[in-house]
Amino acid sequence: MPNEPLAGLNTPNTGDLVGAWGTTAVNANMQAIGGMLGGTLSISLSGATTITLSGPSGLTPAGGPTQAQNFMLTFSGAQTGNAVVLFSRPGIYLINNRCTGTTAYVQLAPASGTGNYIGVAQGRSTPVYFDGVNVDFANPPDPGTAAPSR
Repeated sequence: MPNEPLAGLNTPNTGDLVGAWGTTAVNANMQAIGGMLGGTLSISLSGATTITLSGPSGLTPAGGPTQAQNFMLTFSGAQTGNAVVLFSRPGIYLINNRCTGTTAYVQLAPASGTGNYIGVAQGRSTPVYFDGVNVDFANPPDPGTAAPSR
């Protein structure tokens, strides 16, 4: 059985199991699940822009994860304007903000509705959670603690 490359999940080929005529032995979402557990995506940012992460709000059987079905999102580039990244699929993400620029920021927001949104600091990896309505920090530091310097 081949392994799904991102998280090492076994994805049996059709017909690998006796009696499983023409069906997949495990659900067809393994590539999407693997992406959500260990997939990485790099997005380059420069000027002021709004990006909606491609992909459905849920799992879709496919040959690989869509943008929204990746665990780690790395943003890079010399920003000259603010960027807004819109989420549609609920889940936990690791945001790796490697952008540079003295006045620009990266904002994470829901793709629809009026839920909460957050900004992520440059030069840091930040775990975030999107519940389908609000974007928030996952496991934030205690109030009053200093953020580590870059």
